[in-house]
Amino acid sequence: MNKILPLFKTRRFLPIFITQFLGAFNDNVYRNAFTVLVMFHISSISNESKAFYSSIAIAIFMLPYFLFSATAGIIADKYNKATLVRIIKFLEIIVMGLGVIGFMNANINLLLVVLFLTGLQSTFFGPIKYSILPDHLKDDELLAGNSLVEAATFIAIILGAVIGGMIISANDSSLAIAGGFVFGLAVISFITTLFIPKTLPRANAENPSIFFIKDIYSVIKNAKSNKRIFRVIIFLSWFWLIGAILMSQMLEMTKSVLTANQQVYTLILTVFCVGIGIGSVLCNVILKGKISDRLVPICMFLISIFLLDFSYTLSEFYRSVEGLYNVKEFLSSFSGYRVLVDMVAISLLGGMYSVPLYAIMQHDSVTENRSKTIAANNIVNSLFMVLGSIFCTVLISKFGFSIAYVFAIFALLNFGVSYYAFRTITRK
Repeated sequence: MNKILPLFKTRRFLPIFITQFLGAFNDNVYRNAFTVLVMFHISSISNESKAFYSSIAIAIFMLPYFLFSATAGIIADKYNKATLVRIIKFLEIIVMGLGVIGFMNANINLLLVVLFLTGLQSTFFGPIKYSILPDHLKDDELLAGNSLVEAATFIAIILGAVIGGMIISANDSSLAIAGGFVFGLAVISFITTLFIPKTLPRANAENPSIFFIKDIYSVIKNAKSNKRIFRVIIFLSWFWLIGAILMSQMLEMTKSVLTANQQVYTLILTVFCVGIGIGSVLCNVILKGKISDRLVPICMFLISIFLLDFSYTLSEFYRSVEGLYNVKEFLSSFSGYRVLVDMVAISLLGGMYSVPLYAIMQHDSVTENRSKTIAANNIVNSLFMVLGSIFCTVLISKFGFSIAYVFAIFALLNFGVSYYAFRTITRK
């Protein structure tokens, strides 16, 4: 904690921290407000169309990460990152202005366009968010900085999920409130960028290509040139794959397996996100600010244990009340508490697992190519998340696997990855 609290008093860290928190918060408010609007408040949309919009929304938001992360990384290495952040966040104001129009008119097509543009500006901000930290923080502050960024990101996810849904369902003027809320957050986020210290542009950095495929090849090749960094990217991508599987199945699991209502879903989601936040900060305390990957294989192995127990609890969960459980009824059973304990353990270990990897990736990257390395990580992360979601969907829809069995399969796969980690990483 001796390295964490002082960071909040420095201009080197606080403005970029607030900017990235508000950005993640705004993204999740917008996405969840859009989902609630489509699923519950537009009666003219059929159930089939609702399912389509819900699925395509995720794809639309993730698409820019595939296409433009490489270009974003190359640009971030070449120019002053503080200036780039200001440009990106100013454009976010314009994008959210379109979002206001979309919400006011309940125009689904326009809101989908805004969703794509939101993903696009997040894509260009992503490499900067992590690569700017080593420019402003000392080596012994880097782990603490990453801990706070990771914790803030997941707190933003839960707050965005809760508030995004609440705004839309609040009252008849909720659409105007939703539009005004995301627009206001964009304005505040831009103001915070004005306090971010500048970074030195890299005159010898690579120029972006008009063909994004060439940029993708360039950043992946750059990352693969350092075996340790590329291994870190693979481990981080596996973390996001597991996280994406849990997050994507959480609502259906709550409703169909746990036979619980939306309040229970919110409780589980909150526990999961807060757990990652606590784990992110805790790893800095355990490692005492030292950039080390010695916790990684241990955390990965323990995640498998708790994920297996979680899947077993789901498979044995039985319903003892009529209708859907509320929070009180859910917590009146041992199985309910067991679900929460497993969620806390998995998420806390996930935070302790991921933060040191981000710090290693930043610290070991060549300064001139650091943003390209972060971009490569974003591309591989996205690829793993999409492939994992497809694999999960195939297991459930084509082969009839239950959600509990799917989690068990990923727990067993995670044992294999943890064994590989024990064998290959450098424990310092």
